[in-house]
Amino acid sequence: MSEEHTPNKSLTALDRRQRIILAVISVLYFGEYLVISMIAPLLPLTARAKGMTDWQIGLVFAATWGVAFIGSLINGKLVTYCNPKMMNFFGVLLTSLASLAIGALYWVPSGTTFLVVTLSLRVTEAIGLSMFAVSAYAIIVSEMSDQLQAALATTQAFMALGFIVAPPIGGGLYSVSGFWLPFMSMGGLLMIFAFGSLFVMKDLQGTMPSSAGSYFPLVLRPKVIMTMFHTLVASAGFRFLETYQTLDLHDKYGWAANQSAWVYAASALSFVLTLFIWVKVQHWTSPAIVISICSFGIGIHYAMTGPPPFIPLITKPWMTYLFYVLYTAFYSGAITAIVPDVHGQALVSGYSDDYGTNGIISAIFHATFDMGCVLGPALGSPMQKELGYAWTVFIWASCNIFIGILFIGRVIYEGILRNHTSGFEVLENSEKARRTSFPLVEWPRIKPSSKQSQSERTHLTEETNKKSTSNNSFAYSRFPSDVNE
Repeated sequence: MSEEHTPNKSLTALDRRQRIILAVISVLYFGEYLVISMIAPLLPLTARAKGMTDWQIGLVFAATWGVAFIGSLINGKLVTYCNPKMMNFFGVLLTSLASLAIGALYWVPSGTTFLVVTLSLRVTEAIGLSMFAVSAYAIIVSEMSDQLQAALATTQAFMALGFIVAPPIGGGLYSVSGFWLPFMSMGGLLMIFAFGSLFVMKDLQGTMPSSAGSYFPLVLRPKVIMTMFHTLVASAGFRFLETYQTLDLHDKYGWAANQSAWVYAASALSFVLTLFIWVKVQHWTSPAIVISICSFGIGIHYAMTGPPPFIPLITKPWMTYLFYVLYTAFYSGAITAIVPDVHGQALVSGYSDDYGTNGIISAIFHATFDMGCVLGPALGSPMQKELGYAWTVFIWASCNIFIGILFIGRVIYEGILRNHTSGFEVLENSEKARRTSFPLVEWPRIKPSSKQSQSERTHLTEETNKKSTSNNSFAYSRFPSDVNE
């Protein structure tokens, strides 16, 4: 039996340079999403006062994620030609400058001028966000591949913290001195973070290829398509819920916006607290198993926030809190498992583990997630208008349950292949094989006797190879999915 060193997947195994990189990127994630999220409760009322319609306000928010989608695909290719550290810096700098300018919107003339300037600034924010997000994930995957799940969970936690504190910080500063103060003060703070990252973040040591990574054939692999579909549905459902949650709670219980905010805060806290639990589950199982479990959890608890009209349940406020908290607990696991899953599929497909590949992986995740952020409100709004809130959330929930069924089928398929390959020699101890947790099982080696002639040993080896070929037609590796699909 072959012995193989299993890398320590805990954050405690990071060296000082890696810990500094993780700390810097986590702080930048916090600042980025604090600034990006702060505009949601503050802009609509000011925009209405400046003559914008509700449709135009919706356009401004949708354009942000639409541009981020396109920007992610472009930046996934550019990360190879640019220094990822500098792309990260300029992305954060661009977001901070846009935030500073948004603070000055109060003095922009009403009407078309206000609409054009607001839309331009949100597009600028989206470009900066896509530059930052793609480069940040590429850095994490390239510099901390052995601790990938835990490192990504850390950045997700700081991103969620940005979401949590954005409403109270923005609202508090707004109450002190009006619309300009939250954006100019937090934009200035984010700019300080950006320049600080240049001096604090150490040199990157990941492999930089000579040419950009390719989206093809990776995005054509059936398993990657499944994961992209999961990302799209999960993000779309989340954005729809974020858009209509306050209105639904007002209709059910007569809650004001500040009362609904407590549900939002409790959900975000649940997201943060469960992230590292799902990281441990990934270490024990696989990203595909986590996605299957969490898709069912999302679907069940998402549906119960309605609840569906055919379920005779009169919800109470405490039940609403419980459903939202459990929904975000499963949502955190579903999101955390996406990049490790696509990363494993890329290595199986023969991609090298370098910044070119990891930039592509980061772009696939963020582009798909951003497209879901566009489709959630875009598709959900007419559905909610025609069918009502309860039926709409049931449809989104059904999509997640369907994804859970697909991933269960995938897990079963991989299990069958793994059992089928058990007992055969791994012919190549490749980089992609070292990334997996499947046990390494070797074909029993034949030790030739000293009395055997060279011709006898050669004949015995040939007979052994014939038996192995006749018993199995697959190309074996430690990845059960390393088979033509």
